[in-house]
Amino acid sequence: MRHYSPRLPVLVAIAAIVLPTAPLGAAVAVIEGITVTATSQWTGDSVGAAINLTNNSGISAAYDVAATHDFSGDAARQWHSQVADTTPTITFDLGLNSYDLDSIYIWNANQSSATNRGVQQFDILVSTDDGANYTEVLSNQLLAQSTGGGNALVSAQSFSLAGQNGVTHVQIRVDSNHGGNVVGLSEVMFTSVPEPSSALLCGLGLACMLRRRR
Repeated sequence: MRHYSPRLPVLVAIAAIVLPTAPLGAAVAVIEGITVTATSQWTGDSVGAAINLTNNSGISAAYDVAATHDFSGDAARQWHSQVADTTPTITFDLGLNSYDLDSIYIWNANQSSATNRGVQQFDILVSTDDGANYTEVLSNQLLAQSTGGGNALVSAQSFSLAGQNGVTHVQIRVDSNHGGNVVGLSEVMFTSVPEPSSALLCGLGLACMLRRRR
């Protein structure tokens, strides 16, 4: 007759209690090092260029989704399309890695004299194959118009991308603005779900080992 150790059920029970605690405390992280292009931008220099969407220019705190973006009379720290192009597409290359996304944070255009240039309706598309193919995952999303004027600051509006895993590129496809002859945004950030911690992986290994011994 085979005899079983009475300690194993206790250890398995402990493992079952400890394992779920690791991911619950994990916080999402802002993705850094993103490059961006647009089908249309105001000029080739810094004024109205797409690079302003990810370089933290005009933002009160770098890579902080709670930060505010300043106003600008000439859109020097924002992105603007060319005149009469109000339906451009913006493409974000997330870098060398792929990411399990959490949310996108968008600061609308905050040009003090022309807040109607801000995006009103847009769609989000994602790619998991380095930009070769895109799938639309959010449709007809709405951004509020910035107040602008004086020293008014704009805060980010967030949209969930939970469940979009292994993403390498993201596109914002603009459908309309708030009435101006160009369209613009101030800043864009993405957050991702962190990979499982080493403690969680070790715990899973322990649980598998104990199961085999049983």
